[in-house]
Amino acid sequence: MKERDLAMLPRYLISLMLFIIFALTIIQVFCRFVLDSPLTWTSELSRLLLIWMVMIGAGVVTYDRVHLSVDAIYQKLSVRPRFYLSMCLQLIIFAFLITTIISSFHLIRVSNDIASGALGISYAYWRVAAPIGFLFIIGYGVIRLYQDCRLYMKGLYPREGDEGEDML
Repeated sequence: MKERDLAMLPRYLISLMLFIIFALTIIQVFCRFVLDSPLTWTSELSRLLLIWMVMIGAGVVTYDRVHLSVDAIYQKLSVRPRFYLSMCLQLIIFAFLITTIISSFHLIRVSNDIASGALGISYAYWRVAAPIGFLFIIGYGVIRLYQDCRLYMKGLYPREGDEGEDML
């Protein structure tokens, strides 16, 4: 039985953002080269959506265990050291992300009064994408951490086929 995909909603959101970026690009090309009247706001909105798409997507790839990693040493370890190394690395990542989230509050607060040129959107909406993306990474990482602990206790860690997957 396939496990429930807890990242389905963010996947749909990312797909929608990608579609909007694609549509905006087509509209911009049409307006610029056919109508000879380029729109000033399409590239700015595309950049904003791209930032959000990447940050939310970081959480999704954490859930899917497909973050890039160099795992040559990890793959050579036996099950027990592999499990403990994975747990330690995840805790270090969580600590880094929490520290980064806390330190980003000042930057978001400062950028609240500054608006983007074409859309007039506060830069706080641009900058809050990173901490929200980090929360997605932490949330999905905690889910995977819990699942890994359960598998380890049952003697099923790593799952079959995990040899090529990232430790997160």
